Amino acid sequence: MERRERRRRDPLGRAARATRTRGLHRQHPHARRGVRARGGPHLATLRRARTERRHWRAHAHCPRLAGVSTLLRDQIASAIGDALGRASKELGWNGVDGVPVEVERPGNPAHGDYASSVALRLSKAVRKSPRDIAKAIRERVRVAPPIASVEELNGFVNVRLDTAWLARQIDEIVREGTDFGRTTALQGKRIQVEFISANPTGPLTIANARGGPLGDVLSAVLEFAGARVDREYYVEDTGTQFDVFGRSIAIRYRQLFGEEIEIPPDAYAADYVKDIAAEIKERDGDRWMSLTLDDQAKRFADVGLEWVLREAKRVAAMLGIRYDTWYSQAEMMRSGYFQKTLEELRRL
Repeated sequence: MERRERRRRDPLGRAARATRTRGLHRQHPHARRGVRARGGPHLATLRRARTERRHWRAHAHCPRLAGVSTLLRDQIASAIGDALGRASKELGWNGVDGVPVEVERPGNPAHGDYASSVALRLSKAVRKSPRDIAKAIRERVRVAPPIASVEELNGFVNVRLDTAWLARQIDEIVREGTDFGRTTALQGKRIQVEFISANPTGPLTIANARGGPLGDVLSAVLEFAGARVDREYYVEDTGTQFDVFGRSIAIRYRQLFGEEIEIPPDAYAADYVKDIAAEIKERDGDRWMSLTLDDQAKRFADVGLEWVLREAKRVAAMLGIRYDTWYSQAEMMRSGYFQKTLEELRRL
């Protein structure tokens, strides 16, 4: 029966897998429903973001968050681990040493605030049923803030939090203000975060509305941890596609003066190319009509690049993103740095 129950349920004794309708990361379809009120309207416990399991390992090179006590998840895991150790010693269990205690948030709020499946994983080594192991652990967990109560449910150790203790954590957050959670873990480190860096042959797309904020938030988190962060937008303004971009603008420019010239299949045919050509005509008139198509393409590629980067900066500003560096690939190639680096690598 226990094996059947374990197959039917996931590692935390939640409902059967077949009944789930959530997405890839099991996120709730509506963000507001991810907040579960506890202890009255003045206090709400945020359900944890479904991130990778974390298990604290104290280390000199990994200082804890400044001004913050041990992570709550780790406090719960430590309390269960201590109880497991006492149960092992008192009851003569073997094979318990070194077994990590992992805790997660149950999908069903009725099962408590945190739960551990350590009893299920120890059943074979200890030669006891998961329920007997979980009961022994439950009886030995010290019930004190932040723990309000401990229960055994189908072989899982479920923990409920002390709401008064939770309320006091809000006071701590308010007292720390914008420094809450700040750390010096990365102090002295210089980190470059390159993001968006879209192909400079057209405006940003809806995909960049995802990658842009992700890169900016990552940069902010690294800065919050004490690092010096350089946000870079890498401009790939060389290569075949960039040449095709310039030729596409030149063709549209010629069409504005009545020349019958077709757009090749590999050209950029979108309306923004017409907009760039129209800006060139409005500013310079027919000044460039005496040039060959190839010469026009070389000149207009840079004009198109200015237009694309202007739009990229405008959109980035709308998203609240500030870049420290707009790095040009063309400038790197002209500087000779790339060729010099290749020569040094070949000599290795």
